Amino acid sequence: MSKPAEVAAGAEMACDLWRYWETHGHLTEGRRILETALGKLDETAAVRPRALWVAGYLAQLQGDVVHARELLDEGLYAARRVGDVRAAAWASSFLGYELYFFGHCGNGHALVRTALRLHRGLADEAGVVLALMQIGFIHLCSDQARAAADWFGRCARTCESSGNVWYHAYAQWGLGVAALLLGDHDAGAELARAALRTMRHMDDPMGVVLCVDALAWVAAARLHALRALTLLAAADAAWAAIPATPYPALRKHHDAALAMAREAVPESAYRSAFAKGSAMSCAEVIAFGLGESSRPAPRSDGTQAGAGRGQLTRRERDVAVLVARGQSNSQIAATLVISARTVEKHIQHIMDKLWLSNRAQIAAWSAARPPAPPPPGSAAPGS
Repeated sequence: MSKPAEVAAGAEMACDLWRYWETHGHLTEGRRILETALGKLDETAAVRPRALWVAGYLAQLQGDVVHARELLDEGLYAARRVGDVRAAAWASSFLGYELYFFGHCGNGHALVRTALRLHRGLADEAGVVLALMQIGFIHLCSDQARAAADWFGRCARTCESSGNVWYHAYAQWGLGVAALLLGDHDAGAELARAALRTMRHMDDPMGVVLCVDALAWVAAARLHALRALTLLAAADAAWAAIPATPYPALRKHHDAALAMAREAVPESAYRSAFAKGSAMSCAEVIAFGLGESSRPAPRSDGTQAGAGRGQLTRRERDVAVLVARGQSNSQIAATLVISARTVEKHIQHIMDKLWLSNRAQIAAWSAARPPAPPPPGSAAPGS
């Protein structure tokens, strides 16, 4: 049985990884670990307010708005009760958006501005730029593009002065979307591409999909229907792979671009463009979005990363089924009568083709597929 100090130390480590869970597409794993820790943490544990807001933020990213609000509300209350100003500042940042989502726009703005003041008082640079970004994002979601551009501009300037490349890319994305909504398609495209180049180097799937989606909206606005459809399909696949859900206020722009582009081309062209985008690897999507060559680089084994995304071989599908059943590499090897090294290669190929990054995502993908005959040597479920 875990000791309280061990549980607290584990929760602290999970909280330290909060941006990792987001940017590497491990939201479900991060939520599971944090909620397990919260179930075991003592009510008086110093890390509890922080664990609550981090868990709430991850829930927010996955579109679980009701649970996110519950966790963030509890986190803010817990932080204020024990005088944890830092945790109160971060909880306020993310809860502000949740209040906006539930229709409390004034309270949402006020809470995020409170977060900005608290972060500045703590000289927490990362907190300051995130609060600036949150205020810009709330304006963006409220269709107040000029106000959004103003706040994202403040965020960008703060990042430039401090050398914060990562958040600067998110600020560029926000400025790009604001420019697009104001009718400046050239500026929107240029800023989204600049942000995407940074996201590629940061290996940030969440940032990549936001930029790809924005470039799709630009393409639709420019009446480049086939390009828009390809990017929209790639974005849909990327959101599903993380897995996460775009904010409703952003989803409406995605859906509007889709409707516009689909109306402009025959059904056969629509299906072809959508299939192309759905089959792209992450590297191919980024290259396509930037207008670069999308030819995948060869791997050391002579095959191409990302080739045939979504089109698994029969053996790869067998491996995915067994991963979903919780089997280890050695167990899968014994079941399929192959080496553990071969299993490892199959799993890597599956992740390359499906744009996944861990076994949990493979399991989720497999579970969403129609039932298939069990792999050779494997007992059928329930037998």
